This record gives sequence, structure tokens and C-alpha cells, in this order.
Amino acid sequence: MTDEPDDVHYDRLYRATDRPPWEIGGPQPALAEVLDTGVRGPRVLDVGCGTGELALALARLGHDVTGVDISSVAIGQARAKAAGAGLPVRFEVCDATAIPV
Repeated sequence: MTDEPDDVHYDRLYRATDRPPWEIGGPQPALAEVLDTGVRGPRVLDVGCGTGELALALARLGHDVTGVDISSVAIGQARAKAAGAGLPVRFEVCDATAIPV
């Protein structure tokens, strides 16, 4: 266990490799199964979005998506992916345990 803050820890993990083990190049399988049938409403908040794979998939389906993650490195990668795909997803650095209401 490390004593570094969570944001520093995750930024370091994202910088240490081209793809952390939880990044699989698409939405996690359990979430991918519900993309077409289990998402309600036009607006979606993807908490802990990482580099944005789920948020981008949701945007491709027409949802208005905001993704948040504690890692500024992951959010930078997510923003670059969205820009490259021409998708209007908002990505913000935010600690999910302190989301303002």
C-alpha cells in the first residue's frame, strides 16, 4: 500500500504503461452488454471513466455523456480520444468521493 494521494497514484499508473490492466480497449464486458438496452435517459454520468471507453461508446449511441476520473492523465487521454473521434463528451478531473451536488 502506498501513502501517496489517490490522484498521484493513478496518474503514475497511467504514465507507467501504455495501457493499465483495467484498460481493455473498449467498455468492460459487463457494461458493454447493457449499452443497447440498459441505459435510460439522454444524459449519462460515467464515474471512474478512465480513458473514456464506456463514455465514448455511449456518445456514439447518442447519449449526452460526462465522464469523471481522479486521474488527470486518464482524463487527458479520454479528451484526446473524444476529439479524435469527433464526439462531444465532457471529461473532467474529479474525485468520485467528492462530486459536488
